[in-house]
Amino acid sequence: MCKKHICVLFTLLANGVVLGLGLRLTDQDSSLNALEQLVKGNTISMQRSARRSVGEDQDCNFTKTGMVNANDAKAYNCVIENSDSQAVRIEVNSSKALVDLPILFVVKQQKSVLSWAVPHIIQNKYKYDVVSHTLCPEQSNDTNPKKINVAVTTSSDVSVKFHLKVTQVPNFKLEMDKKSSIVVTPSQSQYYKFKFPDGIKSVIVKATSNTSLCAVVSLQSINCPVYDQFRNVEFTGVYQTMTTKAAVTVEREYFKGAEFFVVLVVQPDDKECGGKYAEIQPSLKYGALQTNVRSKTINIEVEETYASTEYWRPVFATIGIMLLFYLVTGILVVIASARQVESELRDGEGAAEQKGISTEQPLGSMQHESYGSTGPSPNHVSHGGTGTGSETRRGSASSVSDEDDIDYLEDIEHEKEVYRTKAVLFVSDLSRKDPKLMRMKYRLYHWNLITIAVFYALPVIQLVVTYQTVLNITGNEDICYYNFLCANPAGVISAFNNVFSNIGYMMLGILFLLLVYRREYMYKKELQMGNRRSERCGIPKHFGLFYALGISLFMEGVLSACYHVCPNYSNFQFDTSFMYIIAGLGMLKLYQQRHPDINANAYASYACFAGVIFIAVLGVVS
Repeated sequence: MCKKHICVLFTLLANGVVLGLGLRLTDQDSSLNALEQLVKGNTISMQRSARRSVGEDQDCNFTKTGMVNANDAKAYNCVIENSDSQAVRIEVNSSKALVDLPILFVVKQQKSVLSWAVPHIIQNKYKYDVVSHTLCPEQSNDTNPKKINVAVTTSSDVSVKFHLKVTQVPNFKLEMDKKSSIVVTPSQSQYYKFKFPDGIKSVIVKATSNTSLCAVVSLQSINCPVYDQFRNVEFTGVYQTMTTKAAVTVEREYFKGAEFFVVLVVQPDDKECGGKYAEIQPSLKYGALQTNVRSKTINIEVEETYASTEYWRPVFATIGIMLLFYLVTGILVVIASARQVESELRDGEGAAEQKGISTEQPLGSMQHESYGSTGPSPNHVSHGGTGTGSETRRGSASSVSDEDDIDYLEDIEHEKEVYRTKAVLFVSDLSRKDPKLMRMKYRLYHWNLITIAVFYALPVIQLVVTYQTVLNITGNEDICYYNFLCANPAGVISAFNNVFSNIGYMMLGILFLLLVYRREYMYKKELQMGNRRSERCGIPKHFGLFYALGISLFMEGVLSACYHVCPNYSNFQFDTSFMYIIAGLGMLKLYQQRHPDINANAYASYACFAGVIFIAVLGVVS
């Protein structure tokens, strides 16, 4: 085996020596030509090559019409002076290109390469013969003119006609308070540049359109490549889908360099906007594909808005207005307390003057017979006659007969509804049930409501915090799509003004609870001092429903704020749940004011409220 290998090696060396000698004996140019032909023949046998005609450098503002096939490629060069502030747009069109043998366009810049095919196929369903792209303005410290190369190739053996248009984008930089109208299609997306002027801290980018085709408005950093296709526009920046309106608010510090791209993309169908999957405009059948003709004109306008550092004025103004309610209420409470003390002192002086004077009068001496009386009523002051107003008030409120001074009627066996009468009858006497028992039943309303509020609010808060976190991380503002036309962000909250606007519910709810607590405290204090007036006048006083109303008002503010953190149809019931409870408790309180002995069961009442809320949720979902 070794001998055989040695023989082969010597044979190869000998052939090499002979070849070298032969080359020396021939002409040098002839040998080089032979080698070139050999290399060329081997290349053709391995891979088919195409001839490429290259145009001369020119300004990036021209239109070309040409033919291209597998053996004849085209290339065009152009030069742009200031590539970081100007943008070049390339539009290509070919109605003869085949889906299986498309025309390929490759654009080479200093730092990037961009390529696409015509016809352009989207979602394996829609076919576009016209495609255009805006080249990303490359930022560089090099101030020399930048060269752009456009190569046009195809694998078709038959020549295919194409149109190429290269232009510099007019008005590529958006200006404040100036409306720009832009036409966009699924194969012809657009984007423009905006830079914050000096002194402007926050702006809102508004997009409006007369057509309801689904589109995407995206704000992206000044980086290349720009994600301006429907399949990748959601990869970076902040974006919203839109039909007729969209608005994105950003602050100066959000983007590096205080500048960003405004990218506009039309979706191939309306699925992303919640519409029908099929396109709204008609489509032309093209075999298994459809030639989509969706075109949308979008008006873009950038306006200045409040920066988060300027919110302190409206915030403190709103809180100040709410505190005025506290101040006015406090003044009224002080005045009412002073009048009550003065009235008590005056009643005390009148009682001292009348001390020792018997108030007993025979029944016949009364000008107006007391209800249910059959004999003289001790300790009773006449309500009529020539008595003064103060005497009348004392007779009806202070100098009332004791509850034990009652007359049993003989006809109790015949009329079951009347079993005793009093010399002086009060509204509270119409209440037949024990006030202490009723008070315990009404307390169930606010204690149960506190439990409901805690278990209802905690998951809601957790949910909206998660929504806001996802929005901040992904930039997908479609998660909370009711907010942004009037939103003013602050910190991590994308609509601080909408959230803070519910402070009125919360502060006035607390004020209402304080008033109820004061009223209950004064009532208990009067009872402890032996003043029976509060117990005798009016129906028995129960404060459970009032406390429940105050808690409901406060929780309406909390849950409405949670809803406005991230409003959408799935959490709309957060904003309305306690509205239903407030309305229901209000009706119960009105009924209780006229029917003191009838108490709706707290558990049954809240179960009914839950049923109403459930029906409201079904209405929102379906």
